[in-house]
Amino acid sequence: MLINSLEGAKEIVKILNSKDKINYIRQYAYLIHRLFYVQLQESQWKYYYDIGIQENIWWGCVSKKWAAMNSMNYTYGRSKTLIIQRLKAIQRQLQQASQALQQFGNQPLPQCLSEMNPPLDFEKISAMVTAVVRKGQHKLKQQFEHNKKMLKLDSTDHRLVQHVYDCKPNKQQIRSIRNIWKAIQNKKQMEEQIEILKHRIHSNCLPPAFNLLDYTVDKIDKILSRSKKSATNENDNQQQTILAARRLKKIGRFKYD
Repeated sequence: MLINSLEGAKEIVKILNSKDKINYIRQYAYLIHRLFYVQLQESQWKYYYDIGIQENIWWGCVSKKWAAMNSMNYTYGRSKTLIIQRLKAIQRQLQQASQALQQFGNQPLPQCLSEMNPPLDFEKISAMVTAVVRKGQHKLKQQFEHNKKMLKLDSTDHRLVQHVYDCKPNKQQIRSIRNIWKAIQNKKQMEEQIEILKHRIHSNCLPPAFNLLDYTVDKIDKILSRSKKSATNENDNQQQTILAARRLKKIGRFKYD
């Protein structure tokens, strides 16, 4: 991963050939990771606060039984008090992470790095480590974005379900409505599973059967060629020719049947 993160990184990675050098880079990577992680948290909780102020989406909850009957999540969002508390705590963590990274950068390089010849390009090292950390946090960032979307979707579900019951439907209508909601939920879950299965199939697909067969044919050809070279008399050569003819005939039948 480190090698692929930046052009020309292979040469730098080659000179990081001692435990002390690697530990220094790992420590630097951890500090960057910590800072970026806290920044992601800050972004998420700021979103919770902003959407609460703008759209009045805070904390909502119903019983798990009621949620299951109406095919929705039983809770969503955060209370305004909790969000404000979390933002204050994150601000402290952000300041600590930033200071720790700054202090690390102000320290002189360890002897194993400062005495390198040619000198270490720390600017390029920094770019490499940053790229690696961002790549490593890609799924985490996706999860945070997913949480933001789910907040709006869950709050919308709760609001619309409440609107339906505010219309005072009778028991038969309620049963029909719940059946429709359940059918929609099942459909969405099936579509999700299909997409997951498609991804797994495409990411783990085998080569076409013909390619495998052609590969086998090539391998057999090489074996027969080596056998031919090692043959020292006319009878052996004749036997190799017969075997080759039989082999081609059988493979042709398997391939085009």
